[in-house]
Amino acid sequence: ELEEVGGLDELVSSPVSEATDTEDAGEEKTRPVVCVVRTSVFMGQSVLNEF
Repeated sequence: ELEEVGGLDELVSSPVSEATDTEDAGEEKTRPVVCVVRTSVFMGQSVLNEF
């Protein structure tokens, strides 16, 4: 689980660093990433609830 969290941090940090270069393009890139992170967390909670 810890390894998966580290991978998510890398996915989140890479678009954020790009956002500093170009704000407009960065915002468009970060929005989908946030959605993916939220869905992954939601799915993780649902799996925990099953157990």
